[in-house]
Formats: sequence, structure tokens, C-alpha cells
Amino acid sequence: MTYKTSKEAQCLGKHPFPTHNIAQASIRKNGGMPFEVFRCPHCGFFHVGHATPKKQNLKRVQNLLQNQKK
Repeated sequence: MTYKTSKEAQCLGKHPFPTHNIAQASIRKNGGMPFEVFRCPHCGFFHVGHATPKKQNLKRVQNLLQNQKK
């Protein structure tokens, strides 16, 4: 599912990262969940934003499965 929102919601006030990897590293550095990286359709840079509910639930299931393996 693709979410289309305004420039104010997707771009303004968010740090513009030049690459996906750099944006992803900033998430890991700051604790990981529930954020995701996306390419901004307005400026072309990568931003970090809150994960969509579907992706948040997927991450929870993956974490539960990893914890059960331990």
C-alpha cells in the first residue's frame, strides 16, 4: 500500500538523508522501531518517519519469532 500525503507531512521538518543506508543507520542509532526510511516524492531525499501500522505489526511478529528462538 502506498500512502500519499502532503509535503508538510512527508518532507518539511524532516532531515534529508542522501542515501537509504545513511537514513537506516540513523534509525539503528536511535533505537530502531517503529520508524522506517522512505524516499520523499517532494524533494527526492530519504527521510525517516513513523512506520505504517502494517509494518509495525510485521516488526512485532518478527521480534516475537526471534525471541522464541533464543
